[in-house]
Amino acid sequence: MWVIAFTASSQDFTIGSPVRCEPSDKCYIRQYFDRDPTDGSAMDYRCGTLANDGHSGTDFAVPTIAEMKRGVPVVAVAPGTVTAVRDGMADTPTTTGNAAEVAGLECGNGVVIRHENGWESQYCHLRQKSIRVSTGDKIQIGDPLGHIGLSGEASFPHVHLSLRRDGRDIDPFSPQQGTACGSATEHLWSELPEYQPSGLLKLGIADRVPELIEVEGGLSSAPTIATDTPALVIWSYTFATKADDIVQTRIIGPNGVVGEHDQKLERGHAFYLDAFGKRTPPDNWPPGIYTGTVKHIRHGNVMSEKSVSIELR
Repeated sequence: MWVIAFTASSQDFTIGSPVRCEPSDKCYIRQYFDRDPTDGSAMDYRCGTLANDGHSGTDFAVPTIAEMKRGVPVVAVAPGTVTAVRDGMADTPTTTGNAAEVAGLECGNGVVIRHENGWESQYCHLRQKSIRVSTGDKIQIGDPLGHIGLSGEASFPHVHLSLRRDGRDIDPFSPQQGTACGSATEHLWSELPEYQPSGLLKLGIADRVPELIEVEGGLSSAPTIATDTPALVIWSYTFATKADDIVQTRIIGPNGVVGEHDQKLERGHAFYLDAFGKRTPPDNWPPGIYTGTVKHIRHGNVMSEKSVSIELR
């Protein structure tokens, strides 16, 4: 599970998760509400950098378009009445070339729900033709609304959850204005989502360095490859890296260590694809199990670690 139990806020409004994720979906929070009122800078509720300047919601994401296409349900965070719905927009990543097409429609396919006591929730970037509710519908907490998508102004598959009270944007992790960042001692969640400042989303083994578009599309490893494959490559896909982070890759085969490499990053990346491998020796690889292990390290601390294995025969 990607949520942990925590004492809820004493507020008069408590919310559940806006997504219903299976473990295979690997849901994570990519962006938080921006608590920094200064133009040109941003800060999340933990004093971290997982927020864009002026970001007024929380982005619950899945790693690739493949998970999005499988269908990850977006659900209501509290009981209420649907007051607005939009569907029919294509799931197309926003680029500088098509940004004008979504001007005024940045939310993409979305749903707005009115709750009691002036509260309102909004769900943006839902998958085209996935919305299951209509204006006027009475909704209970956990009722399905649609699926995570890539519509509107979005560069990765996610649902953007906004909360408002009497028209004012509210951070569900720290709803009291003026409180110091650093923890969520007061929050609106029935279960507080885990804070993950960065980490590995996916990794795999291939016979070549993959293209980023392949990884974003859901590239996965085959269970076996031939011993005369052109190369043995471990690739990894990480979010929210920073300058001086290290992506450490190690390959172990049936006869021991095949190779290892530390890649130190010169700058931060919203998403970072790394690959390390070895060309196949003249007499081919020994048959057996090969395991690639990748660690994402920051200031000497392991942020996340994943392994993948494949059989060569």
